[in-house]
Amino acid sequence: MTKQEMIDKMIGRKVWVDAGWLKKNDSIMLDWIQENVDHTSKPSGIITKLEFDEGGVRYYTTNVSTARTIIEAYHNLDEQPPWGEDRWMDWEFEMVKKYYDKMN
Repeated sequence: MTKQEMIDKMIGRKVWVDAGWLKKNDSIMLDWIQENVDHTSKPSGIITKLEFDEGGVRYYTTNVSTARTIIEAYHNLDEQPPWGEDRWMDWEFEMVKKYYDKMN
C-alpha cells in the first residue's frame, strides 16, 4: 500500500496512543510531549489523540496521572485545543504506516 492510499483511509479518523506505544513506535513525539506539553514526572500516564484530515494531523495530549479518573483524562482530550499540527507531507512513509497499522 502506498503512503497516499494509507492517508486516504486515515482521513476523518482518530487514534489514541499511550506512552508505551509512543516509546516503542514514535519516541521523538514522546520526547517532544514531555519537553513541551506535559511536564509531569509520570510520563507513563501520557495519552495522545491524533485526528487525521485532508490537510494532515492534529495532536491532543493529557496525562492520566494528573486526572482524577481515566474518563476525565479522555474528556480533557476532547475539551482542549490541539497542541500541534503537521501536514501529511511532513510525515515519512514509515510513520504513516505505524499509525495506520495502529488504527487497523
